[in-house]
Amino acid sequence: MSSTKTLEIQHALSAYCHYVDNGLVSAIADLFAEDAVLMPYYDVRGKQEIHRWYQFYLDKMKASVKNLRHSISTALVEEEGTAVTSHCHLTAIFTIRDNNKTYQAQGSYIDKFINHDSIWLFQTRRIEINHINCLGDAIGHMRPIGYEADTH
Repeated sequence: MSSTKTLEIQHALSAYCHYVDNGLVSAIADLFAEDAVLMPYYDVRGKQEIHRWYQFYLDKMKASVKNLRHSISTALVEEEGTAVTSHCHLTAIFTIRDNNKTYQAQGSYIDKFINHDSIWLFQTRRIEINHINCLGDAIGHMRPIGYEADTH
């Protein structure tokens, strides 16, 4: 597989995380093919329904959590004919607004990409969450570490 194709897939994987974390529903939907299938625990079919699902998801998440951050690692990207598959590990960290406790969810994204007009789009995205752990109480912010610049 070409390094350009791999970089384009990596960009789509990373863009997805940033768009979800920043509530950019239309940008998320634009990463999906018109006839794509999203599988969070059930099938959401078609770009329009995927857009509606992410709007619902993000509205619910914003109401109950803060500081949502997704990250992916160890993406295995492989070519399968005219499609590309990807399997990567997922970590999402968020704080529940009601109790100020921080949680970490871990799982996988299993994806199939197709090339449409020279852009790699999700054809399928399966989201598998394996477990969620409570990390404890969230800290509002970090205190400065006390470094003082040399004034001489």
